[in-house]
Amino acid sequence: MGGMTPGESTSPPGHGRTLSALLILFGFFCLAALIFTSPLLLEHFADDKVLDAHGLEVIRRARIEIVALGVGLILFGSACRRWGLLRFLDGRDWAAKWFLLLLTGGFLLGVSEVFFQARPIASREEQLSHSLAYDVSAFSINRLADFDQDVSDSAPGVVRAYVRNGYRGRGFPAAKPPGEIRIVILGGSFVFDTSAREEDDWPHRVETLLREEGFNGVRIINGGVPGHSSFDSIGRLVSEVHFYNPDIVLLCNAWNDIKYMNQISPEQTPLRYIRPMSRPTHEHYPPSPVLRLLDRVHLFRILAALPGMFAHYGDEGRLPEGEYSDSVSQAGIDQYTLNLRTFVDICRNFGAEPVLVTQPHLPTPENRAEVVDRIRYDWVLLSHEALCRAFQACEDADRAVAEEKGCRLIELSNPLSGRLDLFTDHVHVNGKGSREVASLVARALADDLAGRRESAPHGE
Repeated sequence: MGGMTPGESTSPPGHGRTLSALLILFGFFCLAALIFTSPLLLEHFADDKVLDAHGLEVIRRARIEIVALGVGLILFGSACRRWGLLRFLDGRDWAAKWFLLLLTGGFLLGVSEVFFQARPIASREEQLSHSLAYDVSAFSINRLADFDQDVSDSAPGVVRAYVRNGYRGRGFPAAKPPGEIRIVILGGSFVFDTSAREEDDWPHRVETLLREEGFNGVRIINGGVPGHSSFDSIGRLVSEVHFYNPDIVLLCNAWNDIKYMNQISPEQTPLRYIRPMSRPTHEHYPPSPVLRLLDRVHLFRILAALPGMFAHYGDEGRLPEGEYSDSVSQAGIDQYTLNLRTFVDICRNFGAEPVLVTQPHLPTPENRAEVVDRIRYDWVLLSHEALCRAFQACEDADRAVAEEKGCRLIELSNPLSGRLDLFTDHVHVNGKGSREVASLVARALADDLAGRRESAPHGE
């Protein structure tokens, strides 16, 4: 009669040995994944089938992490198999199933993370380092943050813009030095000159050109803030700019005011419609060590970005809601005209010379076919023809108020609007456009400054 010898067992291999083998298998899968994370393969998923230097560096780091994970799984699985580290799972089906579920889920998440890195999403810290920092304000929809900003470009080591004390540039003393002719230029992103790097924006180009003409005491302050309309310029005038004692203040607006024009009516006044920013953009920057660690994971970045994908906001703020229109609200035009008159009066009230500037723009009635893909009509909810009429209404208001109030007008729209070689989109200029704007503004201001010099008492 057969029987078992002492110490012999008929039990099948335990869960611990099976799961140890799976750990080793997943480790080899990770090493095999190096084939699928080859730059030669992943570049087919990249934009234009080409991986830039940043993309290659991200993939290189990911491949190192894959090797580390794979080797770690193999070593851990081998240790578990040799020394029975997972033996406690033998006979515990529920625990083994949970362990297998966690192991498989972790492996799939790791594989997903690797392939998401083929099209890397910038981390929150990277996004903020490339972005202007805004703070809340009681007198405008927002303001540039007070702390020093060296906004980095996508190219490593390149500064896109310096911001000091809320103004583009390397800063200026709040108290105007004796002999300085201080000129402030207010407006939105056109004045800020978003395409220009460092101090190559057109307002600072104007300063350089004027000094080359012999006006050595001139200082230009770039007061442009992306997204600001004439409402915001007025708020900044009465709450801050007048403290800097400027001699001349230029105002160049249109696009950001057009955004609100068809939303304004006696029933929906600007007071009720326009909403300020509610919290600083860089409130949690730099991030905490925990967030910085989580931000290294692309899956976390995707989850963090999901709310923004469904928000009704864009690069220039809150998107308008409603249907596209072929007409422009007269109430909106009247409001813009009133703002211009108010701007002129406020400047004169604190002793500055007001100057209105017509804003150049890409869309014109004649070039719809050539520019339709470069214009953000969704920002204004206007047809091409209505948008052109809105720009024309703003220019007519600039000219009418300048004549009515007897103030200087600098004409940029007539010589520059519609020129495809000067614009990147609806109103933002490229390098060539920036140089053209600077030349026209410098020429107009040089005439003004020459007149001031001639009328000044001898010896001043």
